[in-house]
Amino acid sequence: MRKRLETLLRAHPERVDLALALAQLCLREKDYRNALEYAQQALAGNSRYSAALLAAGQAAQAMGDVVAARNWFERGLDVAASQGDKQIERQISVFLRRMEASEK
Repeated sequence: MRKRLETLLRAHPERVDLALALAQLCLREKDYRNALEYAQQALAGNSRYSAALLAAGQAAQAMGDVVAARNWFERGLDVAASQGDKQIERQISVFLRRMEASEK
C-alpha cells in the first residue's frame, strides 16, 4: 500500500491528499520522520490543511519534540477553528490537553 501511494505521489506531487494519506500511514507504522515529511509536503501544497497540521504535530510529539508538536497543534487548532473543522479541532484539543497534563 505504501509503495503504491508513494508512486502515485511522485507522479502527482500536487495531490495533498496523497501526502496526508502517507503521513497517516507512516504514523501507524511508527515511521515518524517520514510522517512529518509527508505532512509537511501536504502543507507545502495547502498551508491551511488542518488534518496535515494534526499529523505533523503527532509526528513531532512521537519524536519527542514537544515544542514543535505544540506549535503544530496550536497552528492546527487555529486553522481548524477558522474553517469550522470541528473534528480536527476536537482531536487537536485532546492532544494539547494530554501534553499539558504530562507536563504537570
